[in-house]
Amino acid sequence: MNHYNLITFTSASQRGETWENGEHEKLRACRTEGGGALGGEEARTFYESLPMTGGEAGMSLTHSCNERRQPRSRPASEHSNPVPVSPAAAQRNGHLMLMSAQNGDLKTLRGLVEGARCDLNFHDSFYWTAMMCAAYAGQLDVVRYLLKCGAAWVGVCNATGQDALELAQQAGHAEIISALEEFNRQRQEREHRERPKVKKFCLVCEVEYKEASVSEHERSTLHLFNTRNPPAPTFYFIPETNRGFKMMLRGGWDREKGLGPDGSGQKFPVKTVLKRDQRGLGFQSDLKAKVTHFDAGDEGAVKGPEGMPVRVKRAATMSRREQRRKEAKERAWERDLRTYMNL
Repeated sequence: MNHYNLITFTSASQRGETWENGEHEKLRACRTEGGGALGGEEARTFYESLPMTGGEAGMSLTHSCNERRQPRSRPASEHSNPVPVSPAAAQRNGHLMLMSAQNGDLKTLRGLVEGARCDLNFHDSFYWTAMMCAAYAGQLDVVRYLLKCGAAWVGVCNATGQDALELAQQAGHAEIISALEEFNRQRQEREHRERPKVKKFCLVCEVEYKEASVSEHERSTLHLFNTRNPPAPTFYFIPETNRGFKMMLRGGWDREKGLGPDGSGQKFPVKTVLKRDQRGLGFQSDLKAKVTHFDAGDEGAVKGPEGMPVRVKRAATMSRREQRRKEAKERAWERDLRTYMNL
C-alpha cells in the first residue's frame, strides 16, 4: 500500500517551511552551517542574486539604498497622478511662469511646467501668456521650449488683439519671428499630410473631379455637357406684349426658328441706327446698330441732336388794357367780398 505525504494547512499565525517563490530557501542556503547571521559579503552576494527590474539591473547595493532613501525625480509627462494644486497656488505659479518667461529663467519655467504646478497656457487679466511674454522680450530659448511643450499661440490674442507673432514683430525680434513662422508652416504641412483626402465624385458626370468646389465643377464644360439641359429660349429684345410679336405667334411662327414656311428666313429683328443729324442717308456713321433704341416712357426718344439750341418757352404778353381790366375785376371781387362779410 502506497503512503502519500499529506499537505498540511498552515494557519496565519504559523510559519511555513518555505516562503513564496522560494526566497526562504535561498536565504537558508546563504546562511552558514552554524546558523549564524549573514556576513557583509554574504549579504551583498544574496541581494545581488535577487531578480531585479530592467532599470535596476547592474546597479550596486549602495545605489539601490540611496534610491530608496531619495526617490528618483520624474518629468511631468511621467506623473500619472500629479499633486493637486489649489486655485490660489495655481494663480501664483501662473504669474511666476509669466515672469520667468519674460526674464528668460528657463530653469524656473521648466520646474513649473514639468511639475504640473500651473497651466501651460495660463493668462493674466490682460490675457498675456508665457509665449507672448517671451516673444515680446526676445527670449528665443523660452519660445522654443514652449513650442516644444505644445503651448498654444495661433489665434491666441491679448486684450489689444495681438498674438505672439505680432508682438515679436512689434518688438523687432527677427529670430523669434522666424521660429514662430517656421513652426506654423510645419504644423500646417503636418495637418495637410494627416488630413484624409476626400474623394469628389459627381453623380451626374459619374467621375471624380479635381475642381476646388462643387460650384466650380458645375460650371465646367464636362458637367454642362453631361447635364444636357435644353437651350435657353431666344431673347429678341422685344417684349412679348408687342402687338407685332403677338400677331406672328398667332400666325403659327415658332419663336426658335426664322421666318418663312421652312423657318430658314430672318430670325432676329433688323438692327438700325438712330439718325439725329441732317446729313445724307449714305453718310458713314460710327454708331452701333441696335434692335431698339428706347424703352417705354424714355424721354430720350424726343431728345434733339447734340449741339442743337434748346427752345425756351416764353410767357405770353398782356396788353395794358387787359391788365387794367384784370386789376379792376380783382378789386371789384374784393369789394364784394368785404360787403358780404360786413367788414
